[in-house]
Amino acid sequence: MFGPTHQQQKKRYVLIKGPNLFVFSNAASSAPKYALEVVHKKVTLHRVVGNTQLVTFESGLGDVDYKFLFDLRDNSDVAKNFTQALKEQIATGETDEVKQVREWMGSMQTFVFFVSFLKSHCFTVLT
Repeated sequence: MFGPTHQQQKKRYVLIKGPNLFVFSNAASSAPKYALEVVHKKVTLHRVVGNTQLVTFESGLGDVDYKFLFDLRDNSDVAKNFTQALKEQIATGETDEVKQVREWMGSMQTFVFFVSFLKSHCFTVLT
């Protein structure tokens, strides 16, 4: 079951790919119904209740944005595996963002060095 916390829960199919979670209406859907970015999110695995287990998808501030209710009758580890996969993708996405910032900072340092070089080395262009 899947749905924003304010909507009725419906059976959905999910695909975790990179920093995104794609939600499909059915297994044969050619396009996702929703695409959720997982970076800067928190995922929480709740205790088992009967044959179900709840996983919440939360904002960086701790607000529950989505709830995933898993039926454990066919696979008792499905909620745990889903949570682990999401946590790995969240960490990977955040690591990629840090790399991008470092690359940007590196290019800025090169630019600052170049401007400093131009200021300290006066030259004349001959035509």
